[in-house]
Amino acid sequence: MRHLLSLLFLSVLFLGCKKQRTEKDCIQLSAAIAANNIEQVKTIITGYISKLPSATYTEQNLTQLTASISGQCAITASVLCFDCIKTLPSQSEIRLSVVSGGLTITKTIDITYTPDKKMKFWNMHE
Repeated sequence: MRHLLSLLFLSVLFLGCKKQRTEKDCIQLSAAIAANNIEQVKTIITGYISKLPSATYTEQNLTQLTASISGQCAITASVLCFDCIKTLPSQSEIRLSVVSGGLTITKTIDITYTPDKKMKFWNMHE
C-alpha cells in the first residue's frame, strides 16, 4: 500500500511538472511570435517536434505537429501546405495565430527536413 501511494504521488508530481512545462512553452511561444523572435520560436518548435512520436518529414507528422501546438496552447495552428515550397530541400508552411494585447498576430513558419528526413524549423515570416 505504501509503495502504491508513493507511485501515485510521483505520478501526480510528474504530470504536474509536465503541465507546468507545457504551459511555460505555450506562454513563451505566444510571446516569441508576438515579438517576432525567430530564434526563440525555433527553439520551442524544435521542442514540439522532438516530442512527436515520429519527427519524419511527412504530411501526417506535420499535421500532428500543428495539432499538438493548437491542442496545448491558445495558439491557432494550421498547415498551409506540405512540401509546397520547391527549394532544396523543399519546405512546408504552418500558419500560427496568437492574440496579444487584444490584437491577433499571424505568422507563418517554414518547416524543412534534415538529410535523414527529420522535420526541422527553418524560418518565420509574415
